[in-house]
Amino acid sequence: MRRRKQVLAVLSLLIVLSLFFLGFHRPTYVWRILGCFQDIPGNFWLHRVNSPLKMKEFAEKYNGFEMDVIYNEEDRSFNNSHDAGEGDIPLSETLKFFKSSKGAWFDIKNLTEANSFNAEEDLSKIIKSSGIDKSKSIVESHCISCLNIFASKGWKTAYYMISDLDRPLAQNTEYIKEQLSEAQKSKCDYLSMDGHIYDIVKENDLLKNKKYLVWYFWEPWYNLNHKKQYERVTSDKDVEVILVKDMGHYHR
Repeated sequence: MRRRKQVLAVLSLLIVLSLFFLGFHRPTYVWRILGCFQDIPGNFWLHRVNSPLKMKEFAEKYNGFEMDVIYNEEDRSFNNSHDAGEGDIPLSETLKFFKSSKGAWFDIKNLTEANSFNAEEDLSKIIKSSGIDKSKSIVESHCISCLNIFASKGWKTAYYMISDLDRPLAQNTEYIKEQLSEAQKSKCDYLSMDGHIYDIVKENDLLKNKKYLVWYFWEPWYNLNHKKQYERVTSDKDVEVILVKDMGHYHR
């Protein structure tokens, strides 16, 4: 019995030392382990859910899901894809596994003034048949006039902030300020942005009349929840949703 206790004590010490080593040299591994015993913050939604199988895999894990969609004007349907040519997966098939209590974010890749009336009508039909409340659903686009049409029909809307990180910082900042000026005059509810430009937007958003949606497609939720570099974003009351990475088995 005494020998058994000694073995257990040594094993416990080794585990503690291993965790200490990982915490110092590989903190991501520790955060991942801790994440198994923590709840995912409610405003952390899953990025790029572009297949029925991925939605099914994570339907219970996250409070909300971002889906990329392409509108087909000819047959008035939506394909659940980030880029044309990725294959034909009807959005309606993905939404079969969506829980109506969760949040939905639709990034419409090809929304234009010419197709926005029909797109709104057709997306409304799809989500209604799936039991989704449009007043709790977000439509994202860079087309402000298009977003105004969706807003007039009861949708929450997000203006997609475009950035060019290859430009000199001053030029990129001016470009973002121009977009802010336009967005602040619109009816959209949110400014949506890549996490790389959050600081620029925050510092130049003088009116503060929009909430923020921020995405970190390269970071899993447990990194965002623990890395100090993200504290400003995760603690910002103006940030309503943060998109996170979780590849799973069916990412595309």
